[in-house]
Amino acid sequence: MPARRKFTDEQEREIASQYPEKSTHRLAKIYSTPAEIISRIVSRQGGKVKSNSEASRKFTDEQEAEIASQYPAKNTCQLAEIYDTSAATISRIIGRQGGKVRSKAEGHRRFTDEQEAEIASQYPEKNTNELAKIYSTDAGVINRVIKRQGGEIRSNGEAQRRFTDEQEAEIAAQYPEMNASELAEIYSATAKTIANALERQGVDRCPADGYGDSVQHAINGTGHHQHQRECELYLFELARYSATHCKPGISFDTDNRADVSKGEYGEEVLRLFFATRAEAYFLEQAILDATRGSADYPADLAGWAGHSEVRAMPATDMVPTILRLAEELEELGQWEFAARYTPAAP
Repeated sequence: MPARRKFTDEQEREIASQYPEKSTHRLAKIYSTPAEIISRIVSRQGGKVKSNSEASRKFTDEQEAEIASQYPAKNTCQLAEIYDTSAATISRIIGRQGGKVRSKAEGHRRFTDEQEAEIASQYPEKNTNELAKIYSTDAGVINRVIKRQGGEIRSNGEAQRRFTDEQEAEIAAQYPEMNASELAEIYSATAKTIANALERQGVDRCPADGYGDSVQHAINGTGHHQHQRECELYLFELARYSATHCKPGISFDTDNRADVSKGEYGEEVLRLFFATRAEAYFLEQAILDATRGSADYPADLAGWAGHSEVRAMPATDMVPTILRLAEELEELGQWEFAARYTPAAP
């Protein structure tokens, strides 16, 4: 017995007549039905459903060429503002036009050589977190400035013991009423530094007190999501398994993340920029879910912190999936995208 169709012939013709002026996702929302059904209706009515990359492209080929020609004289954020779009869209346009978006280390140095020399001269009397706060940047940026100026960054054990025993006891007394991320904000430190202080004070950390990436953190604006900061989604080949394995992820500072990967990150294949951590986080979860059939890692990476996100596939094979989902995120918006792709999202 054939499945019962939700719409009459007349209704299907009406729906199809609105495409492609209205996208399949927009029509799905209007008619309270999945986008896949809209696609089948358009096809039954003799139409051709455009691919995600065709449907979501805001600019003509000529406009994209014009945008790409201005890079890197103007960075992705500046171009996004000029063309009333997102930095992620600009990144994809540059990629489609045969360019490569530069890393922050290459294309987004915010300090002059004189300013970098001034910053480096204050280290280690002021630690990297203090300097980051003074210069309104991230500790990872300060680390790179110091290295470029010929300085040597102290080891974690040396640099992160920034509190006296009395101060650490004071911090520990406020836990778990305040979690590690909240204490880090109060004491102008990193969550890792607070965690080390708690460990030295013999405090058992609550399992739920992670570093702040979950659907609930995104909803509540807590953890990593408590500040409106640009966040990056990246894709790296694995250094020792470049032809067979790759790793996607998100970070406020991808360059620093690569620096501390214990040499396991190889060639950077893709980087997209987002205005908030939540957008990058929901996209990351969708990518990991879409590629879960390839979730596997070499045995010698079993103890590596990033092993659960490793995928047994060449990085170039993952790029189309990432770009397709990124375009859908842009079209749907972060919360509708999250509801579609992330369990337990509203």
